[in-house]
Amino acid sequence: MINYSLFYRLIQNLIFGLLGKKNFFSSISILIKELHIDHIIDIGGGDGVLLNYLKDCDFKSYTCFEPDETLIAIAKKKFNGEKIKFINKSVDYITLDDLSKENSIVLMLGVVHHIDNEMVKKIVSKLNKNKVITYDPFFHKDINPISFLLKKMDKGKYIRNLKSYSEILKGFNFTERINVYFRFYSSVIYFKNIDKEIIEKYL
Repeated sequence: MINYSLFYRLIQNLIFGLLGKKNFFSSISILIKELHIDHIIDIGGGDGVLLNYLKDCDFKSYTCFEPDETLIAIAKKKFNGEKIKFINKSVDYITLDDLSKENSIVLMLGVVHHIDNEMVKKIVSKLNKNKVITYDPFFHKDINPISFLLKKMDKGKYIRNLKSYSEILKGFNFTERINVYFRFYSSVIYFKNIDKEIIEKYL
């Protein structure tokens, strides 16, 4: 049986190649470097794809929480070292202790549209002091037909509009990204405890 996560990574790489305009992971890595982040907490980080772009970042630790055991196994084969940790844990089991490191950034890239409102609120309630960035697709008026079709094909059951995202991401700012990272595609970045000028400059 085909593992959906592995199939998704294959399709994602294909989309990056065909439709990609600007690589979000490389942009995130530049932002992390500019903010001098010590601890990176990558929720739903899959097979650790972000680590491919963090080679020039002088971070103290990278922790990935990922519910898919297959992706965790792949990640552990590709990446190792005292600073890198992969933990097989879903969002609803992440604790305050997991998020307590100072000068940390919490990333939820392509995660929020996969989890329901109550689970989002639960994790958000634990993110008071952390710098946080989320990145997800959203529905909006005058959406490009290709963007609409891609979102309907997405396995995430909770692709929302901006109003719905804002209701569950209390205390966050946001900025839209339409036709920036992918041609014909619209996504939104929500962020907390980071200046909007920084987000606009690097993402």
